[in-house]
Amino acid sequence: MGEVVAPLLKGLFKATILVLVMAILAFMGRAVYGYMVDSPLLALREVVIEGCRKTSERDILSMTHLDRGPNILSIKLATLRSKVETNPWIERAEIRRIFPDRISIRITERRPAAIILLDRFYYIDTQGVIFTRVPKDHQIDHPILTGLHRDDFKANPDEAWGLISKALRLIRVIEGGEVLSQKDISEIHMDKAFGISIYTKDGAIEIKLGLDNYDTKWKRLERVWRHLRKRPFKPAYIDCNYEKRVIVKMRDVTAFYAKRLIKTL
Repeated sequence: MGEVVAPLLKGLFKATILVLVMAILAFMGRAVYGYMVDSPLLALREVVIEGCRKTSERDILSMTHLDRGPNILSIKLATLRSKVETNPWIERAEIRRIFPDRISIRITERRPAAIILLDRFYYIDTQGVIFTRVPKDHQIDHPILTGLHRDDFKANPDEAWGLISKALRLIRVIEGGEVLSQKDISEIHMDKAFGISIYTKDGAIEIKLGLDNYDTKWKRLERVWRHLRKRPFKPAYIDCNYEKRVIVKMRDVTAFYAKRLIKTL
């Protein structure tokens, strides 16, 4: 009997000692943490903010209330990141403590790819996120996406987002172009049946590009455009929806020369 009880008592004694040690360590840990949280040595003295272009450091400080100088251990980084990311221009934020007295906030802002016209003008980023309204006094410096309405996103969201995805893909193709650039484009029109058409700023020339193969169509368009810009008159529209050719409909050439003749008189 004694041979059985002795090992049990020995094991119970070890377990009791282990529990006591863990309790003491936990108590000491809480005490140390409490001391550090209250310690003036860890009071926030500097907030380092990086990545601001559209946003401002003042706005971020106002959102986070870090200007009140809390202890950096009392700051919940996940909560702070969520607050910063409520700013529509901020795609994501990385926040970390720098001991003993700094918080680092590194933000990645959304990059507008275009402006979409729904009930009002909104910025849309390279990922297709419609993230904020364009202020009335802001200059329109991106192509405008047209052809969709708010109801389209409810009635057939896959079709609406699919058209937006095609328009953004075309914008990436335009950015890599050599003849026509994004600054030459005023409008990108999205149509459920006919796909994407663009309108130039100079002369409002309609260029039909359809629903796919934008890389190939754009290269063919640029070859035609090099030739057209040497002409004294502009096309009415350009249709790139054919496999191996581009259809160009010219404006009334007779009217052009009549106007030119009148100017010389």
